[in-house]
Amino acid sequence: MKKINLYAMLFFITPIFFHNSSAIDLDKNVIVPYKINNQDKPKGKPFLVPPSSYYNLTIKNASKYDKLNLYRNDDHCMYNSGEKSINLKAGDEKTQQIEIRNSVFSFPVCSQVTKSISWTATTYFNNKEYKSCYVDLNFSYNPFALLGPGMGWFYHVNTQEGCGLEVSADCGGNNCLNNDGTLITDDYNITITIKDDKNSESPRITSPKSGTQLSNNYTTILGKGLNEDGSLPEIYAFVWSETYPTRSTGDGDNWMAQIWWPCYIKSDIQIKDVVNAGVMLFGPWCGATITSMQDGQTIPAGKYSLSGLVNSDTIDESKRMQVKITGYNRDGSIYLPTKNYTPTVDTDTGRWSLEDIEAVCSIKYKASSSVSSGYIDTSGMPGLPEVNYSVQSCPAKITSPKPNSTVGNNYITVSGKGHSEDGGWPDLVTSFDSNSYSTQPTGDGDNWTAHLWMPCGITGTVSIADMENSGVTFNGPPCGETITSMQDGQTIPPGKYSLSGRINSDTADDEKHMQVQITGYNRDGSIYSPAKSYTPTVDTDTGEWSLEGLEAVCSINYKAQVSDPSSELQATHQSLLPGGMSSVDYSTEECSVKITKPKKEERISSGTENTQNIPIEGTVNNDIIVYVSYDTNDSQSPAIFDNGYWSYEAQDVPMGFITINAVGKSLSGELLTNEKDKVVILSSKIFSVVPEKDSFFTLFNGTAMPTITDISYMDLNVYVEISLDGFGLLEKAASDENGDWKYGYKNYANRGEYIFIFKEESDDSDDYAGRGEKTFKCTGSDRGMDCVAQN
Repeated sequence: MKKINLYAMLFFITPIFFHNSSAIDLDKNVIVPYKINNQDKPKGKPFLVPPSSYYNLTIKNASKYDKLNLYRNDDHCMYNSGEKSINLKAGDEKTQQIEIRNSVFSFPVCSQVTKSISWTATTYFNNKEYKSCYVDLNFSYNPFALLGPGMGWFYHVNTQEGCGLEVSADCGGNNCLNNDGTLITDDYNITITIKDDKNSESPRITSPKSGTQLSNNYTTILGKGLNEDGSLPEIYAFVWSETYPTRSTGDGDNWMAQIWWPCYIKSDIQIKDVVNAGVMLFGPWCGATITSMQDGQTIPAGKYSLSGLVNSDTIDESKRMQVKITGYNRDGSIYLPTKNYTPTVDTDTGRWSLEDIEAVCSIKYKASSSVSSGYIDTSGMPGLPEVNYSVQSCPAKITSPKPNSTVGNNYITVSGKGHSEDGGWPDLVTSFDSNSYSTQPTGDGDNWTAHLWMPCGITGTVSIADMENSGVTFNGPPCGETITSMQDGQTIPPGKYSLSGRINSDTADDEKHMQVQITGYNRDGSIYSPAKSYTPTVDTDTGEWSLEGLEAVCSINYKAQVSDPSSELQATHQSLLPGGMSSVDYSTEECSVKITKPKKEERISSGTENTQNIPIEGTVNNDIIVYVSYDTNDSQSPAIFDNGYWSYEAQDVPMGFITINAVGKSLSGELLTNEKDKVVILSSKIFSVVPEKDSFFTLFNGTAMPTITDISYMDLNVYVEISLDGFGLLEKAASDENGDWKYGYKNYANRGEYIFIFKEESDDSDDYAGRGEKTFKCTGSDRGMDCVAQN
């Protein structure tokens, strides 16, 4: 058995030597690549040698967007394995010739040995490794296929487990990937196609192009492509050292971002985490221009607008840009002094607009735009920073009153717009007098007004002097005088009151002599005060009159009447003034004892002493005597009476809640049980803070509302919050029953400044809220702190 095996081995070894010697001779004769691939296999070529030593290897990058690198890790029994590293863009391919080795008398021995090349294929997304795969090309020998085509040699491509790429292989027109391979016959072409699964390209900026000078600050950056995880990329702006998000445009994987770019600045923007994906941009020209108006342009009168462009260093500067407009008469004199406007600025587009400007007939204008920024140069911007323009001439016309309308009072205002033919303001004439009235500009465009007196009850016409068909005919005001501030039958409280109303007459002098007559009556109809005539104040511009300082006494009825001198014109035109009445009856309330001062729960503070005097006032009917008492003075004292009013001064009132009683008695001293009033007040000290020096130390004390406990009315807890700026609350110092408080700590500082804040607080913030804060600035020195009030 051993002898048989030995003979068999010698049988196979002997042909191998002959085979390799022939292969060596063949390899030495190969000089021109590729030609041998197109030649017929030489006759008599020994078995066990591959049909060819040269092969055309094509690598294709079939990825949609990503780059491919094919790096040769190793080879075996190869004379030429191609380039060490191959880089292909998406869709590119590369073909190169490789040469196998069949030598037997060299190391390694390559006869009947598999020849191979091993690569690592890697695709790159965002210039970073994305997916990879190990790819092997093998030329193998199968002795069982020795007598067939190819003399038992196969070529095939293998990928290792875990390959992250899609690989296909074509060997001589057949699929040779991860299988037994293809017999090598007459086709010596090998194609390996590699692609990854990425269907979106790496993020890149598509607009603006690198080197662009921007047209406005708020720049739109356009781009395409997504991050590896499918998310939108972020933009990093070196000009601000900030990152900006992008948002989809809604068109595939296109995206956009917006960045504020200062004037003139040269800087880069970069896609975050993407290498070599940046562009360099130049900031826009800086300044403000007017684009909506041409220099020398003529526009119609009325409302118009201006608009233009603005670029600056910051958004706030753009928003504060100014437009100045000056109006000039035809003779060059100033019609409208320079006026500054702050237009509406769209910082997204760099456009500004100024709406509802009034263009007055025959006026010339100069408009200029400006923005505060570092360096202004508008030479590269559309439009001009300053333009001159003029307005067409417009004829004058009356706009108010309207034809056939009725004016409300004698002193009327006639309004109009436009200029006379000579460019000046027009004059007015009327059908009801021989005067000529000058018009005055209102300051609002070419609008003007004139004021004139028109008698009541007539129909008249107002026209523009020297202009035909310019008149407006309307009705004069109704004649008469009325009381409008008091309704007939109205009841008013006793005390001071006023009357007012309206008047229209024939002349202004008639109005100034109108009269108001007032008579007072007791409840039984007898006269309390005889009729008295008053001359009210009359505003002839508005036709309104007023009478101030009238006195209304409790339980009295009044009648008021108005009248003015009669005239022939008023007698002829019996129109009546609408609204109000020429005579009204009114009365006062039934009075009883009433405390009007101080008010219920009022806080009375007059100083820092433990007692204070408090004035008390009220109202009362006639024939009633008022007696007043308060907590510390149970005995009743009579008040001073003056025509329905009474007054009294409480002496030495202590701190705390004080009940004030007022009762009415008849002239005979009989107590009137229904005539009484009562109020409870808080007698308090003012809120004060006093810094005092004690040797080198500073003490704080002062006054506030008193703390009140154990009484039947209510408790009141008062304290002063003491804070030090920068350190917060130091202490809450409670006030005592007299309203005195003291900060329990001594304070010392030999340098620095300190702000002490004292705030009065109570537990009844609705009725007795604290009275604000007091601030002291204390400066430390060798003598201790010196404190000065700041408010």
